[in-house]
Amino acid sequence: MKETPLLQRTQGALVGSAIGDAMGGPVEFWSAADIVAQFGRVDRLLPYGSIEPSPHGPWTLDAGSCTDDTRMSRLLCSAALAAGRFPTAGDVRREFVRAYHEARTPLEKAFLEEYAFKALYGDEKQVFGGQPTNAGVMAVAPLGILAACDPDRALNDAYAALFYVEGYARHSAALAAAAVSAAMKPGTSVERVVSDALEAMRKHKAPVEGPLWSRDPMYGWIGRKSEELVLEACAVAKEQGASPDFHERLLSVVAQPFGSDGAETLAIGLALFTAAEGDFRGTVERCVAFGRDNDSSASFGGALAGALHGIDGIPAEWVAQVERANPPPSLESLAEGLCAIVLKDRDSAARVLESLDALL
Repeated sequence: MKETPLLQRTQGALVGSAIGDAMGGPVEFWSAADIVAQFGRVDRLLPYGSIEPSPHGPWTLDAGSCTDDTRMSRLLCSAALAAGRFPTAGDVRREFVRAYHEARTPLEKAFLEEYAFKALYGDEKQVFGGQPTNAGVMAVAPLGILAACDPDRALNDAYAALFYVEGYARHSAALAAAAVSAAMKPGTSVERVVSDALEAMRKHKAPVEGPLWSRDPMYGWIGRKSEELVLEACAVAKEQGASPDFHERLLSVVAQPFGSDGAETLAIGLALFTAAEGDFRGTVERCVAFGRDNDSSASFGGALAGALHGIDGIPAEWVAQVERANPPPSLESLAEGLCAIVLKDRDSAARVLESLDALL
């Protein structure tokens, strides 16, 4: 399996996401101007300096250490590997509760508490007060991988699994999963990744949106908030990606009142993936330089570019540093486990098709 494009792209998406997280973490929520003043350009994995370890931030301060983005991605991997399939909402709930009760440190327990209580209490409990968080977008790489090359399935199954994401941000996270899935298609393009993901969302919503509501003037920015933000952000990236005022123009389009908004993170990741023409280094560095919740947008952007180009498109020293700075299991071993599930699903589908062919 080690030589297959499937494993290379799977590892690229997982490792790429972790690198984006670790590169953005030391300057998370800095303004673009402050990043330039302090570092010029962040083109390497930085240590965390004077930042204190925190539940949703880094737990160690070494260069390459990840934050809650990658920890959540690992939980989704664990849920899938324990179930041997694309995880259902029940699988994810079980993993959150298991991890919470087995937590070894106060930091680990504090990170998991909101999600574990959501798993236990369901609709009675709103995660982070019901804010439209990017907790799904930032960690979505495993779900896109498990439905590789099938953005319709990735979107539908991710939406069902991500019970802990509130409001329209759940659509944002599902759309992000569809984009990672689409990026794994052989021979695809940056533009096709975006259009495939948006089409998957259109198909998902079509049966449930009434004809009168979908024609209402409010529908665009209420019923299609994530999609409209992506379309506008990617249009700015195509038209002004090289212009001096690109940052200000994109910021005016995507910025939402809540700093870790799911639709904002989705739109930034796809827009800067578009502006960098899918290049891994360009995508991640642009996401980090943009500011805002930049470890999350870089995590998602890194997953997209890593899925598109595979592990060979990522600087080897970054891969080694992130693997070294974070606890086991390795991202490489998680990638192998996810690929085994994908292959099992492929074999099962092949047997069904063989039976259908016999009927036909």
